[in-house]
Amino acid sequence: MRVDSAALPLLFACALSATPAFSAPARLQEYPLPCGARPHDVVPAADGSVWYTAQVSGELGRLDPATGRVRLTKLGDASAPPGGPIWVSE
Repeated sequence: MRVDSAALPLLFACALSATPAFSAPARLQEYPLPCGARPHDVVPAADGSVWYTAQVSGELGRLDPATGRVRLTKLGDASAPPGGPIWVSE
């Protein structure tokens, strides 16, 4: 599997920003993502997983940092360029 390494710092900087200010110093951990994922709109979940939109491929991604496993859900034919980005909201 090829890695889209340009997006890794963004993905985990956002996940780490959810830690309280009084906790131990943050540790950066990088994980490989499917090539072309181009993560955007990264959100840490209460269960410890990290959700992101993979806008270029038109998918929704979920990373489990405990295992490094990434699950991708296709959002539909018109959700990736040139059809236009899909909107994902809480």
